[in-house]
Amino acid sequence: MGLAVVVVVPAIRAWVEEVDMAMLDDVDRRLHQWARWVAGGNAGGLGYASISYDGLRGASGDGPVIPTIAVEASADHDDVMSLPSELRRTVEVYYLGTTANRAVIAVELACSVSTVDARLTRAHLMLRDAFAERSRRNHEMREEARRRYLSCA
Repeated sequence: MGLAVVVVVPAIRAWVEEVDMAMLDDVDRRLHQWARWVAGGNAGGLGYASISYDGLRGASGDGPVIPTIAVEASADHDDVMSLPSELRRTVEVYYLGTTANRAVIAVELACSVSTVDARLTRAHLMLRDAFAERSRRNHEMREEARRRYLSCA
């Protein structure tokens, strides 16, 4: 019986790591969307949600532009701004800067490449938790609104 646990635990650990990587990929996707939102301005107008397309092709004309959802990017901006200063600065330089070369970023931040990697990983983990918490709160608010609606009907 103990042997089965030893065999199952590595399988579970591998699955958890795979799920974590997928979640961190989603954080990376959202940070790229946030960077497009910051670079393009955040004018949704009168508080209404907006989606900017900036044409059908990218600047180089080689592919479609990914739309930026302003409401999500704005909320993600608040989460990025709430990071500790060294993590926030690393995220800003990496996602808003002109290069993704970690060696160049390390020089700009006056730290080692391994420190850049560690900061980005830590920021991704903190943002993953912040995004999940916001999603949970939004779900609870929707459920409460649904319950109130149904109780009035």
